[in-house]
Amino acid sequence: MKYSKYIDDFLTFLRDSRQDYNIAVAEEENTNNEILDIEHSLELDIHTYHEYAKLSKAIKAVKVRRRKAKDTRLALQHVVDWTEVNQPAIKSLERLLGVLRKEEERTENRYYNPRTEILREILGEKSTESEE
Repeated sequence: MKYSKYIDDFLTFLRDSRQDYNIAVAEEENTNNEILDIEHSLELDIHTYHEYAKLSKAIKAVKVRRRKAKDTRLALQHVVDWTEVNQPAIKSLERLLGVLRKEEERTENRYYNPRTEILREILGEKSTESEE
């Protein structure tokens, strides 16, 4: 594995955490509104027995979604806060990632031009230039 992969994975985690946090915040808000809609319907509208049962099941399903979103938001809040406080370190890691990638690319395409005739003498008539 390339060394740059570790830094890239960490920076990707930070970016994904921010995005997942925003999605969780929106989902939590949306599910709160859905619950309010259902509760107001229960309070103000007249329903059949079966409709009350459907609404009750719907509240449970929505609350499960809300709990999942809230748990995600609470967990990622710490990552998002850390990211905001440590922006200089993150920028430094991004620069380091660029340097590492350039160095890894440079070493992947490495080749050597012989300075003497020693390889030709040892290997016979073969020329190292013809092998490249």
